[in-house]
Amino acid sequence: MTEFLIFLGGLATGGIVGWWLCWRRQQTTINGLLFSTVVLMQELNIDRADLDRLLENATDQDSVPEIKIKIEQHSGKLYAYRKDTGEFLAQGVDKEELIAELTRLNLSVRLVTTAEDGSGLIEDPMGPTIGTD
Repeated sequence: MTEFLIFLGGLATGGIVGWWLCWRRQQTTINGLLFSTVVLMQELNIDRADLDRLLENATDQDSVPEIKIKIEQHSGKLYAYRKDTGEFLAQGVDKEELIAELTRLNLSVRLVTTAEDGSGLIEDPMGPTIGTD
């Protein structure tokens, strides 16, 4: 019976010590990360207001760069080109396929076209599909 009580005492002690060591390691890690962040912010001369402003701008649609594109139709196919460089971007047999191909490019920009650059070829009567000026 005493051996069983010693065994239970060992389990309890091991559990408490293990829990405390895990908690202490977690606190040390979190404190280290927070300290590193504060030091980095001080080195970069960033304060809380700057961080808030950066977060607001990151979600602002106006901060997304725009690329003007030109859409042409030849032999029943639609072709999309960059307006500034003339670089070929995508092609499709209809507007859905062209838009799908442009989406597959995974560009971090907003594509914009005007009426004289072929926006009528991809516009939906219910509203614009791609940003138009």
